[in-house]
Amino acid sequence: MSPAAKTGFVQSNAFRAGRDNRTQPQTFGQLQQAAQPKASGLMMFFSLLLIFNYFGRPFEIVLTGLRIPAVICSICILLVLVSGSIKLMGSKVGLGMSFLLTWMCISAPFSYWRSGSVEFVMGYLQFWIILMLLTAVTPKAPNDIAKMCAVVSFSCIFHLLVSGSSDANGRLELKGTTFGNSDDVALLAGFAIPFTVLTASWLKNSFLKYTVFIGGVCYLLLSTGRTATRAAIPALAVMIGIYFVRAKGAQKVLLVAFSIFGIIGAVAVLPKSTLERFASLGNSFKLSDVASQARSTVLSEADESLLERKQLVQDAIQMALGNPVFGVGPGTFVDYRRNRMPNPDGSLKPYLPSHNTFLQVAGESGIVGLLIYLYFLFSIYSATVRLRKLNLAKHHPDWKLIANLLLCMEAALGYFVICALFMTCDRHPQQFVLAAMAIALENILKEAELAAARNAMPASAEPPAAAPAKRPGGAFPRPLQPSYPAGRG
Repeated sequence: MSPAAKTGFVQSNAFRAGRDNRTQPQTFGQLQQAAQPKASGLMMFFSLLLIFNYFGRPFEIVLTGLRIPAVICSICILLVLVSGSIKLMGSKVGLGMSFLLTWMCISAPFSYWRSGSVEFVMGYLQFWIILMLLTAVTPKAPNDIAKMCAVVSFSCIFHLLVSGSSDANGRLELKGTTFGNSDDVALLAGFAIPFTVLTASWLKNSFLKYTVFIGGVCYLLLSTGRTATRAAIPALAVMIGIYFVRAKGAQKVLLVAFSIFGIIGAVAVLPKSTLERFASLGNSFKLSDVASQARSTVLSEADESLLERKQLVQDAIQMALGNPVFGVGPGTFVDYRRNRMPNPDGSLKPYLPSHNTFLQVAGESGIVGLLIYLYFLFSIYSATVRLRKLNLAKHHPDWKLIANLLLCMEAALGYFVICALFMTCDRHPQQFVLAAMAIALENILKEAELAAARNAMPASAEPPAAAPAKRPGGAFPRPLQPSYPAGRG
């Protein structure tokens, strides 16, 4: 056999042996181990620590003078740079945030307060983009994302337990923390409900499963109710509606029963002032009557809040229409409204945000900024829809956990978007964690799909036969002629 033919024979046998070994039947455990590489221990530790820092706010309560959050953020910035996760900004979900950040950089020079806008954009980069990228690049398997969900749930409950207190009107708030007013507490507690449900379903021990589910969800619902935040009612309705649509027959019945039990429990437990404030939600649709009533009688705190929010919405719309392209500058809504939009009597308005995330973004970054922000939120939702279809193929051994993760993300996103209509939460960590989980899940499912495609290739697929080698002169070698003993014709 010639050297060229021998080489082709060896290559063909080696390829066949490799294909035969690869297509041998694998046990479920082997397939699961192959499909789920382990996340880096260092990356996972600091990802969970960063999530706990933003949702639990522990170092705003203890060890406040050591600047521990600054140290954590600095290490996380280094991890993001070393891991190369910046490329995730080019993913389908990351593009929305990339466009928004780019537009804020473009609009900052046109801000009425340039240094304030530059500081705001730098804060976005330092805190929220780093949170999103590190949380997105770390998970290598669905269990890693489930751990992050458990930390989100624990952090929110920890924050409520340690810092929760009531204000003069009996509304729950968090003392001494960055996001401590009643609206922020309602966002924190309600947002944690889907993550608590996911954590309970992820646990193996039955006692822990039902303890976390019943105890955690009931406590979070009670905390949300104690805030007396009216936006929580439609937000919870949307969340329950998402669970109802995704649930099966028996699950729908249990969900309805649990909802009825929750309403009865809220009426029985919550104070009368809180229930009256919730009942004033209907006045949002007849503000003209409330305004006329204010001229003759003393309004309640709830109705005064409605009139104040009406004025804030009007100012935000005026701000956006007066600066439709670049806005007044990222992060400058409160200052611009106070200094450039005085009351009719000439007095200065209080430092208050718009209480509508979308109008505030429009006022600060213009109509273009609002459209980009809407695209960012929509990209998270469209990712859940796209990944749910991709997960139907069941290529990943943990496809059931992935389905639960997608349901958790969809319910949490629905709650966040409804709250954003009545609160200012464009610089809260919730949306960035959801975006990161969507990016991570998409990468995991795509890897599983590629692995399934490789595993499904037929063993008969052979490489093309090796071409005979040429001589240096370009002519093909002559075939070997058989040699005969002397004397044969």
